[in-house]
Amino acid sequence: MTTSDKVISNKESIWLDENSYARINPKNGAEFDEADVERHFGIYLKLGLDIKKRQPLLVDATCDFEMTKGGRELSAKKAREYFTVIAVISNSFTTRLLINFLNSFYSFGIPLKMFANEDDAMKWLKEKQHTL
Repeated sequence: MTTSDKVISNKESIWLDENSYARINPKNGAEFDEADVERHFGIYLKLGLDIKKRQPLLVDATCDFEMTKGGRELSAKKAREYFTVIAVISNSFTTRLLINFLNSFYSFGIPLKMFANEDDAMKWLKEKQHTL
């Protein structure tokens, strides 16, 4: 796969942007379970990410989505194997609760921060990427 490849399903879109940053855009109302999260990591692997070639992740969570306990646990367990830092874009109260819960209850082992817009998220990702 190349950085222009975009994997689209009925639940999300996943791709690498022009900076080779991983991106995921969940669709409104999607629910992600452990199998979905495992599928996500399979896509990241096909895009060229792994423990030796980790990249930042930008989650565009401007739509509401849910994640099961198994999905949350798997995300927290495997995130550091694929990503160096995670930025989440959302103004949704529900999504902010979910992400803040994930960030405080599960140990991702990498920086994770919420943003209201993509410009601020990208600026933070680039700053963090250069300090790692």
